[in-house]
Amino acid sequence: MYLRFLFLRAKMKLNELKSNIIDQIPRTYNPYVHALVHSTIAVIFVIVSILLIKNLSSISLISIPITLFLLFGFEWLIHKHVLHRKRFGVGELYKKHELMHHVIYTNEDMSMGSKRELYLILTPPYAAVLILIILFPLVLFLTLLFSFNVALLMLITALCFFLSYEWLHFCYHLPENHWLGRNWLITKLKKLHTNHHNPLNMKKWNFNVTFPVFDLILKTYKKK
Repeated sequence: MYLRFLFLRAKMKLNELKSNIIDQIPRTYNPYVHALVHSTIAVIFVIVSILLIKNLSSISLISIPITLFLLFGFEWLIHKHVLHRKRFGVGELYKKHELMHHVIYTNEDMSMGSKRELYLILTPPYAAVLILIILFPLVLFLTLLFSFNVALLMLITALCFFLSYEWLHFCYHLPENHWLGRNWLITKLKKLHTNHHNPLNMKKWNFNVTFPVFDLILKTYKKK
């Protein structure tokens, strides 16, 4: 009986903590604007970049798998060493991810309770702009080193990767009965991400949110 009392008390405290986190979402927050802003920016730049490609050589296409491979590594690195470790200058990212996102969503319940919780799931609305600012010097460098087509393919691949990260993560936190959650690929990937959301696993396993490329390479892959 006493153990049950302690369990219920702990559950009440956790529910209170979750409620406090939800209350920190700004009242002016609009989930629809958030969901559309950076995705729209990314899609526009992808379309424009595709239209700018001229006389594409087959050898230039190798930049796509190279970029993808590097992005899987970058995703793994940031997730493990920034989002799950408090570091100087990026403490807010750690706070929002481990102290908010991982408290609200655990392996026991991954589903968002309302659309307003997109604030805790999607990257910040300015993320696409920040990514473009970071990528533009790389576009110039690759243009000078190789060709404009190679630079454009890198940019397209990076933005498509960003979109896949964003919307796969969104799908992982949809309600259990949502039709998207019944897709076989999303179901498999969600199991890996749900494993990561186990408080005992979150600092050790499954840091790739998209596909577990570097989790397999660096042996942080945990299926069950």
